[in-house]
Amino acid sequence: MGMGMPGFSTSLDALRTAPDFDRAFLEQMIAHHGGALVMAHDALRKSNNPTIRRLACEIIVTQRREIIELRRMVRHDGLNKPEYHQFDALFSLGRLR
Repeated sequence: MGMGMPGFSTSLDALRTAPDFDRAFLEQMIAHHGGALVMAHDALRKSNNPTIRRLACEIIVTQRREIIELRRMVRHDGLNKPEYHQFDALFSLGRLR
């Protein structure tokens, strides 16, 4: 997919063979939701279509909430890596033209 977190594999095969499935799953989901944030911000920058822009805003809000929940789950297991926060700058809706 190309939008994974540095140092983490985002392949399904890697997930299937991960020694700690739960952690690998949560880390890949953080990367997956982060990719949605990147795409939504691109849509806000590049699209003039109000329907797409509204969808992009909704994606940003929901993916931010999901990432925060996923991070809470990994913290419960004592993990809190800097990579888990790499998408924080994309949590804001920014200027909406």
